[in-house]
Amino acid sequence: MTTKKNAARSTLLAEAACSTLRLEIGPLCDAPSKQLAGKIPDDELKHLDKDADALSRLYVRGHLTSTEWSKAGRRIIEKATKLYVSNAPGERRGEQPAT
Repeated sequence: MTTKKNAARSTLLAEAACSTLRLEIGPLCDAPSKQLAGKIPDDELKHLDKDADALSRLYVRGHLTSTEWSKAGRRIIEKATKLYVSNAPGERRGEQPAT
């Protein structure tokens, strides 16, 4: 069972070959654009910021349960992870470095 205290943050560590992505989404967390600056294209970061803000606002105002909030937060984090891996140098996509 998830309590509101535990639901205040949703964190996923995505292991991608040689590096780790850490993103926290929640009312008291920094915006994804601050956390992922330089790792994901800016246009995509703007969308992630808007999604995270909307999700936090709905949760704080009581329109989402903690379970709904966690599921939606996980989807945003999964999207960020896919963007991180697809926009990364070859090593994160499983390609061999050029010699």
